Amino acid sequence: WAAIQAGYSVVSMYNGMGKSIHITNNVPYIGELNNGSSRQAPASFVQLAIVSAISEIRSARLLGR
Repeated sequence: WAAIQAGYSVVSMYNGMGKSIHITNNVPYIGELNNGSSRQAPASFVQLAIVSAISEIRSARLLGR
């Protein structure tokens, strides 16, 4: 719960300010992983995670807000 509130605080600073949030991964093989080389994650798992996160954020109801 604390991590969600901390994330909400950071993301809410960008709401309506015309700024972007950049999600990065600096491992040199992330492209290969995202293209399907992993047996543990499907191809395009990065995009799937982003779509899922956006959906969760849009439907979230935080107490005290």
